[in-house]
Amino acid sequence: MKRSPPSAVAAVGVLIPLLLGCQTTDSVRALRYKRVYYDSVLEWSHGMGRWVEELYFPEKRVVANLSWRSEGWDEEKKETRYKAVLNTFYGEIGNKFLVGKNETEEPTVEVRVPEELAKKIFALAELTRKMNEEQERVGEAVKKEELLHWDVEAPKSAGE
Repeated sequence: MKRSPPSAVAAVGVLIPLLLGCQTTDSVRALRYKRVYYDSVLEWSHGMGRWVEELYFPEKRVVANLSWRSEGWDEEKKETRYKAVLNTFYGEIGNKFLVGKNETEEPTVEVRVPEELAKKIFALAELTRKMNEEQERVGEAVKKEELLHWDVEAPKSAGE
């Protein structure tokens, strides 16, 4: 009986699952859905929110969505440069929400996230939690020292 060299066996073991659409690496289950975000009550009342996709990892109760950050003006292309930014946080699935005055429930689709990427998403959610706690702690200290105030009167130069 002629045996295939180990490299050929390994290649077939990788190629067949790929050809069949199967993943050969470990992955983590997530639910993907669409939801709308509003930046203000005015946007909500006029139906002007922006739709995004979110991932929800039920086992970790982590939510992730993609947004964009402006990186300034590209003089050569005459356009604003943007970079993708991943927002992550601990929470519940967000596929039930108000669109105007009507509650909606968007369908979910199960997806598989590569395990290494999922670990990075979970670590980012933990960093976000820690950052939020620190922002609140330092914010309270600044407020206590009366260094900054919010909801202040507009300056006269603002054209009142």
